[in-house]
Amino acid sequence: IPFVSIEITDFDVFLALYEAAPFSNHIGFFGYDYKKGHFDFELFSKILNKKISCFYYKSEKELREKLYESKESGIDMAVGTGACIIEEAQRLGLKGKLVFSSASSVLQAIITAKNIRAVIEKDRGQKELINTLLEHITEGIIALDEERKVIMYNSVSEKLLKAPKKEVLNKKIFDINFNTLQKIYKDSQLAKEEIIEIENKKLLVKRS
Repeated sequence: IPFVSIEITDFDVFLALYEAAPFSNHIGFFGYDYKKGHFDFELFSKILNKKISCFYYKSEKELREKLYESKESGIDMAVGTGACIIEEAQRLGLKGKLVFSSASSVLQAIITAKNIRAVIEKDRGQKELINTLLEHITEGIIALDEERKVIMYNSVSEKLLKAPKKEVLNKKIFDINFNTLQKIYKDSQLAKEEIIEIENKKLLVKRS
């Protein structure tokens, strides 16, 4: 199962603030920087009739600085999205309230993870089918992506060009040290259609 973060919702934050409100007149909310602007604290403040100040941090050092700053400004309650926030707040003598993810947030994360897995499995199945087909084609097949990296290289190509698959796949074509492969490319382009000689064998190369 893929790892998917459980998103904190507005309701989760509001619930934590609601539970903290009876114990403080000035609440400080602390969250990681990427969450900045995600929640409507102006609305929360009006509903709870409490002053709410927001602090965002990018590192543990910055978190400690923000907590100290909040204490100096008269905040006595820290509401945060991580256990480390509450622990640091309590070290400074502040009360703390952790924001918990609701059951719906957890369920949504599970559904998202399952959907991602289904897409990955489908994509994996398609790739396996393509690879199987390529291995049963009697012609050599080489495919490059936009960065000129080899993304397909079947066994026939491996035999004809004498270049092992493990030294070719997922590498940029001009980083591969095999003259047989270099012969196929001219000025960063595939030859449109020509006959080339490799290992005393004449091969017809077609660009498609």
